Amino acid sequence: MMMIPSDQMRWLTPQEIAFYGLGVDDPVIKETKILKAAQKYGLSRIDYDAKWRRVQELCTLGTPPDCEDKIMRGAQP
Repeated sequence: MMMIPSDQMRWLTPQEIAFYGLGVDDPVIKETKILKAAQKYGLSRIDYDAKWRRVQELCTLGTPPDCEDKIMRGAQP
């Protein structure tokens, strides 16, 4: 990418972005972040997933900012 002169730059189409595998989360980086978050709360990967699903259900727009943290620590939001 750094080798292309700026006057030869062009925007990729959504199809090209998908073809080159751009615009998607790296699964290894994603898993590493999840494992670090689970470790922060002293949870196993399985327990973290269960609590994360609960966060998705309960922590919506308008809930207190500490909603996720409370659920992950086992308290009521």
